[in-house]
Amino acid sequence: MPDLFRPIAEKLVDLGFIGFFIPWMITAAVFWGLLRRSKLFDSMIINAVLALAASFFLWAYLVGSTAIEIGAPLATFMAQASVLILVMVFGLVAAGMFYPDLNKTLGETFKTRSAMYIMIALFFGLFFTSGLYKILIPEDIFTGPRGDAYTLVLVLAILIGGLFIIVGVQSSKKSE
Repeated sequence: MPDLFRPIAEKLVDLGFIGFFIPWMITAAVFWGLLRRSKLFDSMIINAVLALAASFFLWAYLVGSTAIEIGAPLATFMAQASVLILVMVFGLVAAGMFYPDLNKTLGETFKTRSAMYIMIALFFGLFFTSGLYKILIPEDIFTGPRGDAYTLVLVLAILIGGLFIIVGVQSSKKSE
């Protein structure tokens, strides 16, 4: 029986869905979430327009002038994260058979710092095993023809990570 989805997926790759459109949508969603969470602007429409514009500027620069390929490593990252999530779900189902009050046990477990460190370690493990680190830290980061773009991506990643930390600290202070 012929595979109907393979030609569709290959055509989507040829049209730029994997290399541009899907990473652009993810970037826009992250920007919109950060703007919404920070409540910098009260209007959701303003947040959406700024997020779309910022993500277009970022990806137009990265794809247009430097041709950074992020589609394959991002797809690998998402596939590995999906497998990890499935393993966690099956682990929770199995744990539900042995713990009478699983919600209480999980609530107590995930309040500890060690659980946060485990989640951060899992993220960085996926980040490095998927190859996404090659986008931020290539061999010719400062000497190659795309050195400026890689420096820009590295600075943007540090800034976005800093924003995540600030938003997380602020939200934890408000909840206390």
